[in-house]
Amino acid sequence: MTSPTSGFRRSAIAVTAAAAALALSACGAGQHSQTAEKAAAVDGGSGTSQNVVVNDFRVVVPEIGEESDGPAQVAFAASFSGPGVGNPEGAALESVTIDGAEATIEQGARIPRDCTLVAVTDEASNPEQNYEDMSPDVAGGTHPCIVYTTVTLPDADDLHIGNSVPGTIQFSGEEPIDTHVAVGSSREAAGEFTRPEETVEGSAH
Repeated sequence: MTSPTSGFRRSAIAVTAAAAALALSACGAGQHSQTAEKAAAVDGGSGTSQNVVVNDFRVVVPEIGEESDGPAQVAFAASFSGPGVGNPEGAALESVTIDGAEATIEQGARIPRDCTLVAVTDEASNPEQNYEDMSPDVAGGTHPCIVYTTVTLPDADDLHIGNSVPGTIQFSGEEPIDTHVAVGSSREAAGEFTRPEETVEGSAH
């Protein structure tokens, strides 16, 4: 029989690995450190329910600037350490709300017991990976159990980069997790910058 302590330990390992992945995603998504940028860096939100822990809850808007334009992506890491008896499939992600606006869960998302669900942005996502590839018994081995999904906020026009806004995550069988959500910006991917036409013409001389 697995003790509750060992279950929490495995979840902690998975959360640590997921946090590292999200940290890399934040760098690639334009989360600013204390530089000359006008918008200050904001840490992602965290919170807990009965059996779920959420960390680094943030929203990534599609361009650099003080205000966003168009849809945004939501990122977080959530671990589930609830009892396996009577709940073998873990907790399903039912809803995500950012500043009163409902986000769209792009893929079916569920956290098996002792696993971590990571909502990723384009910069860090692995579209070939889904929770069916990671069964709960993986957590008992040498590799942490991490599963992936994507969550999109259709309208982020009112979000200001560098600020934080209220957010709620709801998992099946759990109380809602209310916390703050950091607002960051995405950056144009390397190699996709288009030089202005007048600059190209000027360089031909």
